[in-house]
Amino acid sequence: MSFDQDAPDLATANTMVVKDFQNYLEKMKTVRAPVPPGATKAIIEKVLNSSYLTNFHRNLTDRIVQVDFSLSGTIVQGTSVNCVGDTWRLKFTIDADVPPTGSKQKPHIGYEISLDGAKKQVGHKFCNSLSIGRPGLGVNLIKHDGEDSSMILPNGDTMEWAFVRWRVQ
Repeated sequence: MSFDQDAPDLATANTMVVKDFQNYLEKMKTVRAPVPPGATKAIIEKVLNSSYLTNFHRNLTDRIVQVDFSLSGTIVQGTSVNCVGDTWRLKFTIDADVPPTGSKQKPHIGYEISLDGAKKQVGHKFCNSLSIGRPGLGVNLIKHDGEDSSMILPNGDTMEWAFVRWRVQ
């Protein structure tokens, strides 16, 4: 299944990425996944309410070209799928890329979803109005730490998260 689509503008491209994040998480609730349903529900709320993710397209004017949203959790109350002490890691990345002249790829807001270090889903929302993006290999980005926090879920499981924003010079 391809998660590549054309978008008429940056706001729509951004919304499409956030919707793909939400759809991935909704699907995760219906399968035997290492992230339990209670944590998945809380993550959906974080994704939908995070200005780092939902307003990514607006932050491009501040030269923010990538945001990483990393989460981890520990199972305190075991289930038929998750044992007490099990851990999980989930990472969402949203980024902007303007490929160099001659590339076959178009400007896009892209994303990647990783679970326990393995890529699970990648997509691109192509948008010609994108004028700034990651500079390419060998060029360093400036790291800006964002919000980080933790919570105890209603069943006692724990979840931690952090946002990291990357700015081009």
